[in-house]
Amino acid sequence: MRCMCLLYTVFWVLGGAIGHVMATPSTGYESATAERLEARRDGHGALVRRQKRDPCPGQNSTTLELASGQKFQVFCGSDITGTPLFQAMRPDLMTCADLCTTIHPRCDAATFSSDTGQCALKAFLPTNASSAMTPSNFDTVIPIPRVAKSNCPSLRGNQVVEGSGFQMFCSMVSNGNDLAQVFASDFQTCMGLCVANSLCNGISFDPAQTQGLRNCYLKKSLNVSGLIQLDGVDSALAITRSANAEAQGKDGDDDDDDGKDGNRGDGRTRPGQNDRDGVAPTGVKAYQSIDMDTKPWIIASAAGSSAVVVFIVVMVCLRSRERGARRQRGKVLDEDYYEKPQQRRSMSGGASQ
Repeated sequence: MRCMCLLYTVFWVLGGAIGHVMATPSTGYESATAERLEARRDGHGALVRRQKRDPCPGQNSTTLELASGQKFQVFCGSDITGTPLFQAMRPDLMTCADLCTTIHPRCDAATFSSDTGQCALKAFLPTNASSAMTPSNFDTVIPIPRVAKSNCPSLRGNQVVEGSGFQMFCSMVSNGNDLAQVFASDFQTCMGLCVANSLCNGISFDPAQTQGLRNCYLKKSLNVSGLIQLDGVDSALAITRSANAEAQGKDGDDDDDDGKDGNRGDGRTRPGQNDRDGVAPTGVKAYQSIDMDTKPWIIASAAGSSAVVVFIVVMVCLRSRERGARRQRGKVLDEDYYEKPQQRRSMSGGASQ
């Protein structure tokens, strides 16, 4: 009876743990992958899982446009060579393409496999990218850089944008202290985006998008003495905000970190680790991947653990029953030992009489 209660308790605890894992809602890649899974039976009647391939969103050389306005050229069933930048798991080609817009240095292509969810970002493609495609299970998208320009050289003195004053520094770049990275079509728009962010105290603007598709770098602080000359990139300091921040001692620590977040060593800006758009942190190795669905492994581990526990409980119960049987047999032998001599004496006594 005790063994049955113990087994019931073990199954109840393990069943509750597995049920909790199964009931926990999946997020991100797991949810999207689950939606693309369907059940089928193989030739032996076993139930297996099969991923249903999402169709490529367009024909070859058609244009795919994201909600941000960034456009990509689509190449279905094709892969392309290039320098690996970053790898992650994504639910579909659209989110893989969006990841491409956040990476620094500039992502020149994103390849995606809907069979595995693998999203690989690449740079430095062959000169004629469209003719360098090879047949593959991957779909490839190549970003089409948007038109952007800067009229910094033609501007005179300080500029007032949406009520905030900016001191301009043409052909100068500020490294590090990035707050966010967004796209802007011109210098004034980039300054306006800085005004809209209460934590922004300066910008660096790269109209040619040489370092990333999001060419407007919003800065937590901008150290004028640390500016580096770089043709094609313009910077601006938010005068009023920077003065207030300095008076309140807000950016003392930021100035000490100038250039540590995003200095590539070539004098160019890149998103820092504090980029809220999800850019890969500095030092992330190429082809770092994110683990896929881990629930089957958790369930398998729980099932294996339960099998071991059940085996141990059964062995303990069998040993307990065996010991009980031995004690019972010993008790019977003891009773026979004491009872039989008395019977013999009574029989012998009766005979003598």
